[in-house]
Amino acid sequence: MTNIDEVITAVSMARSMSVARQDVDDVLNDTFAAVRDADSDPDWVHDVSLVRRLTMNSGKRTRPFMCHLGWSIHGGRDLPGIARVAAALELFHAFALIQDDVMDCSEVYSQAIL
Repeated sequence: MTNIDEVITAVSMARSMSVARQDVDDVLNDTFAAVRDADSDPDWVHDVSLVRRLTMNSGKRTRPFMCHLGWSIHGGRDLPGIARVAAALELFHAFALIQDDVMDCSEVYSQAIL
């Protein structure tokens, strides 16, 4: 591969990652809004807000991008459902981070979102 091919590939990859991130962020924002609005209990709204901040304020969305990339590489076509799957993967990762802190009695993530 020539240098120009490498540059084109890098630019294409960056653009794809940006589009995938925006698609996932849109799904996550819609999901958090729907979950928040499902109950008016102030504690519920507060808890949803904390998880939203943790999820939305951190990360590059590498896992969702890899999910989308794997889907595309294996013949998947652009499908709105893949953004939901990728967003679910990002939420699962956020859950794993929170669960890890709970199990370790750590305050790292709780401090980061307060």
